[in-house]
Amino acid sequence: MSKKHHPRFAAYGALTVLALGAMAPATSFAGAALDRIRESGRVRFAYLPQAKPFTSASASGTVEGYGAALCERIAAGLKSQLGNAQLAVEWVPVTIDTAANAVAGGQADVLCTPSNATLARRKSLSYSIPTF
Repeated sequence: MSKKHHPRFAAYGALTVLALGAMAPATSFAGAALDRIRESGRVRFAYLPQAKPFTSASASGTVEGYGAALCERIAAGLKSQLGNAQLAVEWVPVTIDTAANAVAGGQADVLCTPSNATLARRKSLSYSIPTF
């Protein structure tokens, strides 16, 4: 297998995760997202179904991969932080072209898949440290 990466993943390995856990309180957007999660009783994770090994949809319909595992840990942290053991986790499939807008537009709370951290995207999204 070639070591070339898919051209649409120029920053391959950078996992976009809105800072919802310990890093989040510093931003007003994250505060609004936490309020929305608290009120709705659910957290919505956007993912690319074909972005193996970061995120993919299995034959049974579950989401798996490195990014999915990280987001499951975010969900566990949110359950603890918000004191809601019943917090529902909803997976929202997106495309490479709609991923950033899904989070910025409120259709998802966290993007659990590789994404380029461009200056334009940084205006509406918070990025985690790249995950490899």
